[in-house]
Amino acid sequence: MHALLNIALDDKAPGQTVELKLQNALSAVRRFFTRSIGEVRFIEYDSPFGPMAEHVAVITLEHQASKEVVLDVAAQISRTMRQDCVAVLFADGEGRLTGPRADLWAPFRLEHFKRPALYDLLAEAA
Repeated sequence: MHALLNIALDDKAPGQTVELKLQNALSAVRRFFTRSIGEVRFIEYDSPFGPMAEHVAVITLEHQASKEVVLDVAAQISRTMRQDCVAVLFADGEGRLTGPRADLWAPFRLEHFKRPALYDLLAEAA
């Protein structure tokens, strides 16, 4: 099965480039799911805290785990990356937020979720 993760790459690690933050996010994911790939996307949206503009790591992972295991791992990654939460989109279309402060960002909003750039290119071609 596949799942997509969105992990904010904000300034909680000052002095690091966005690319290095992506590598840190991928390293955290690969401790649990070795088959994963990621890219950086930029997003602007209205959050519960006002307008936001940030880079996010968009990570695609292949797994054989249950949704609950994927959510538990994403919550651990959220803590490792010092983020409020991680957004997870499963292959069946279910989206969830998980992490120590996911309730502050709830509910999951598909319109704020970034997919890999290839998905956008394929959608435009169709």
